[in-house]
Amino acid sequence: LRKVLNSSDTGLNSSDSREPDDSAAQFTQQSLSNILLPLILHPIYAPSGKSTSIHKYRNSAKAQEAQNNSGSPEEPLALEAVATIGAIARKLKWGKYQNILTGLLNGVSKKKERERYLIGAVCSVLDAFRYPTVKNTNKESVGGDTVTQAEAEKDSNPKHNHPAVDIGNALQTRLLPKIEALITKDSFETASGAGGADRAAKKLKILCPRIVLALLKLY
Repeated sequence: LRKVLNSSDTGLNSSDSREPDDSAAQFTQQSLSNILLPLILHPIYAPSGKSTSIHKYRNSAKAQEAQNNSGSPEEPLALEAVATIGAIARKLKWGKYQNILTGLLNGVSKKKERERYLIGAVCSVLDAFRYPTVKNTNKESVGGDTVTQAEAEKDSNPKHNHPAVDIGNALQTRLLPKIEALITKDSFETASGAGGADRAAKKLKILCPRIVLALLKLY
């Protein structure tokens, strides 16, 4: 599936910043978001041992090989899902793309046991960002193609913002704060004192390099 999506990937149509160019695509927006996406998300969200597909996969010869290499038979399936979700996100209109990213960001805080895969999926979706944007107070774009403030004002309908402005506002107000919150995570280190007694746990901040690298796509 990922190979098919990547082979037909033609990016965004410059005539409409919210519309991917579907001239070579083999799936409709509804098929991507309502059928394929839930299937791909399942191994990312599903707890170990509760996914039917994973349960069947455990019994295969590949599962035994994967378990020897990584220690977890579900890992190859989940990692492939992480890569595939990026290929799907690259073909979606802005509204559906935003919904995917918001759902994954919310899932990171709700499903700590799946944090590794969810953060990987967030990074995969961020890497698929192809939308031209503009900040209200800045002439530089945030990812995608450059659209200056003057161009946005000239092309926009008086009753509606230019699409690039709407996308830039959504990034700045709703998405970036949640993404930046994942850059560091708390860790507690307990040091042994005299006589082997444990001292009070020391709170540390751990940097997540994957999120930092993914954010570069937006700047």
